[in-house]
This record gives sequence, structure tokens and C-alpha cells, in this order.
Amino acid sequence: DAAARADILRQTLDSMRHGIAQYDRDRRLVTINALAATLNGLAPDAPQPGMAVREVAAMIVRAGVFPPETMAASTGRDYTKPWRSVRRRHDGRVIEMLSDPTPNGGFVTTFTDITALTEAEAAASERARVLELMLENMRHGINYFDRHGRLVAGNRMISELAGHPDLSFAPGATFESLLEAQIARGVLGAEGAALAERARRIDRTKPARYLRSDAR
Repeated sequence: DAAARADILRQTLDSMRHGIAQYDRDRRLVTINALAATLNGLAPDAPQPGMAVREVAAMIVRAGVFPPETMAASTGRDYTKPWRSVRRRHDGRVIEMLSDPTPNGGFVTTFTDITALTEAEAAASERARVLELMLENMRHGINYFDRHGRLVAGNRMISELAGHPDLSFAPGATFESLLEAQIARGVLGAEGAALAERARRIDRTKPARYLRSDAR
């Protein structure tokens, strides 16, 4: 029965989509699944129970899939506390490593291939950078509010045209606060209050257009 349970546990570990390794209080390997080994460039049966964490780290360095400097801190970490590390392999794959202490004084490490996520985040950041560049170079002022009337984004031109030279025109500012700032600065002229009320009454769920004079 014990052997059958052990076999089920081994099958479960090897079927996980995350690599996992467990060490005892003496920092010696208790068990490791196949994915944890392969993500670190090792053969599934290379790390053996009883090996010290420094031996496993040295084995990973010799495998050569990670730059040596990324492994240098592995043996000196405080495994009594949770920690996270991200390592990039020579082949470009990005591996996230999480370590959590266990009640018996040991620790469990998990390894996840986050290459796709990292690439998606980088692509999203690049798209955002390009869009921000385009927004800042438009010859029209534009701002974008969310459903609650809070500013999400605006370009330099709208800040200038609307008379918001300072941090009042920052993400999170409310439409109402921006109107009040325009009135206070005199941007809307003598009819500022009336113009502001007109702006408040516009049905923002539909396209709208209106003109106003700039009092500056």
C-alpha cells in the first residue's frame, strides 16, 4: 500500500505543469519532479534524494543553461522565508522560481516557465509606449475618462488647451475637479460657471460637440 501511494504521488508530481522540489531542514533534497529538473537543464533522474542544495545548484551551473551569476545566490539564501527569483536561460526561456518554508524547517521550491507571459508583457509595454508617443505628438488635445468620470489618460496638447499646466491634470482626477480648476484659473472667462454647467449636462453616452472661447 505504501509503495502504491508513493507511485501515485510520483505520477502526480510528474504530471504537474510546474516544477517542484522539496528539501528537508538540513537543505537536502527529499523529492523533485521531472519538470523541475528539465527546466533547470538537468536530466529527470539527475538530482537524487539526499543531495545538498549546493550540490544541486552546482549541477545546474554545470548544465550551462543559466548564466553562472544567476545561480550564485542560491546557496546563500534564507530559506526560512518566502522568496521569488526570475532566471533567463541561454535559450531565452524565462523561469520563475518561488521558495516557501515548510513546517518541519525545510522548504519547497516551484519552477514555472513564464516565457509566454514575459513576452506578452514586453509586447504590451511596447504597444503602450508607441501609443503614448503617438498621443503626445497629435495636433489635437485628447483625454479619456472612465465610466466614473475619472481621467485615465490625456496628452500634452489637451493639458495646454484646457488650461491644466500642473498635476491637477493627472490620471485619477475627476471631470468635476478639472472643471472647477478651469473656472478657478479663469480659462472659461466671465461665463465660466455657465459653460461648466453646460459641460456637466452633456450626455456623455452619445457623441457630442460644442464650442467655447478661451479667455486667456
